[in-house]
Amino acid sequence: MLKPYDTPLGEPVRVLVMTEKLYREKPAVAQKVLECFVDSTRAFIQDPKAAQKYVVEQMFKGQITGQDFQDAIANSPYSYDVTVDHIQITTDLMVKYGVGKMTAPPRAADWVKLDLLQKAKAKLGVK
Repeated sequence: MLKPYDTPLGEPVRVLVMTEKLYREKPAVAQKVLECFVDSTRAFIQDPKAAQKYVVEQMFKGQITGQDFQDAIANSPYSYDVTVDHIQITTDLMVKYGVGKMTAPPRAADWVKLDLLQKAKAKLGVK
């Protein structure tokens, strides 16, 4: 896909997913995970060279190039935010195109929880 994205999904968003069990049974751990996510995302946004070095060298162990990384980031830049609507649109498109073979897809409003993300952003002073 090339920009501009002319689908209802718009620009792709990377998401962090955690289990309901972690969210429900170990809320302090779940909150800490979201704080680490927000803090590391902020660090990558503030220092793109460090982000590229980490992703290319540590995550992918040199299997992608710096240009590959730049292309990916241009396609889907770092973000702290996702919305319930965005997840619903993603689910609807997955159903439409047969991705995941969901016979009864859940409504995003029933399972997407953004409260820990909002708390982490507030604690770390991220807008």
